[in-house]
Amino acid sequence: MVGAFDCFDTAFDEAVIQISGYLARDDVTDEKLRIVEACDLVICAANIKMIKDVLSSLPHDNVDISSSSLSSYASYFNTPVEELQTLLQKPQKTIIHTILSNLNGGVGKAPPNPRLSRLRYPDMQILQNKEMQDNNTTTTKTTWRLCQPCNNTAITTQHKQQTISNLPLGSHDSISHHHKLTRGQYLENKKNHQTHWFVQRIHQFKSRPRSFLDVGGGRGDLAVQIALEFTDCSVIAVDCNTSSIEAGKCYAEQCGVSDRIAFVEMNFSRYVQEYDGDTTAVDCIVALHACGDLSDMALSLARDIGCNFIICPCCYPKRYLDPFVPYWHRYCTEVEVDSLTRLVELDDRREVSRRAMVVINSMRRDAFGEGVGLEEFDSMISKRNIVLVGDF
Repeated sequence: MVGAFDCFDTAFDEAVIQISGYLARDDVTDEKLRIVEACDLVICAANIKMIKDVLSSLPHDNVDISSSSLSSYASYFNTPVEELQTLLQKPQKTIIHTILSNLNGGVGKAPPNPRLSRLRYPDMQILQNKEMQDNNTTTTKTTWRLCQPCNNTAITTQHKQQTISNLPLGSHDSISHHHKLTRGQYLENKKNHQTHWFVQRIHQFKSRPRSFLDVGGGRGDLAVQIALEFTDCSVIAVDCNTSSIEAGKCYAEQCGVSDRIAFVEMNFSRYVQEYDGDTTAVDCIVALHACGDLSDMALSLARDIGCNFIICPCCYPKRYLDPFVPYWHRYCTEVEVDSLTRLVELDDRREVSRRAMVVINSMRRDAFGEGVGLEEFDSMISKRNIVLVGDF
């Protein structure tokens, strides 16, 4: 044994670890060795998985944990003992968001992942081929035209401050499913800007609609804003989520527009099947981030009715409505569909993601021909920001 070395702190996977031990020599090689006797966590990484792992080592019954027992955990999480003791009685999402905030010195923002998503060569080849196929009948089943989206400069995403927050009680400061913003921040900094864009775009229609169908209307964010802006209109909001529909009804009631919004709890494919074919019942179909083929079915209904529409797709790989086949799939093999939708989801490869969105939405547009365009709003309020607009 050569001698003891002092404890020292080191960074490991973004956490701070304290290591202590002693120095020795290898009997064979005479090489100096550093023998670790203890390895202790000092500060937890601002990482959701690690926070969960550390929390899992706490006793299952958090109610009776004493302040002294929590002192080390409070140190790990850079959180006062009293705050941690209160925090542990709350839902896990709230606990994790608050700890993330304390570790980062900000509000719930996890550090960015420095590693970019891997681009698969076959996927990129398919994207490039599709961009080059534009009207090439030798490689496509039929023809379609690549359409670059325009930035509608007449619309700003600045919106009026909402006096009523459309969030579940007590959830304003809980972390959203995006893992970066609280639900309150997401609503104010993202969702409200998106609904404002839709409302302003409706103002630009050649003939303003008076009856709207909101596909995947969720908690009524868009339906209520349309009803507030256009006081002579009616809105049907369709969603299959029971809690969202009930929340939407409450929100519409609070905003004083419940008499002009009908919330329908139903799978949209069933709604389409039961639609009576009345082409005058709906003037405009709207869908703000309707997932996957839900956007495609909304487009299909708009084509059948012959009405205006504003549809912003998201979750491109999702398929909910089998056996329904989206129109644009006729231009692709199954492998090409998988590759293009996978590329859209590469948020850290923004240029590639946008190119894939442009290709897919150009093929979607082809179902209509004239009168339909692609528009684009600020990617800061959503990365799924390409919108199909039909104005007939």
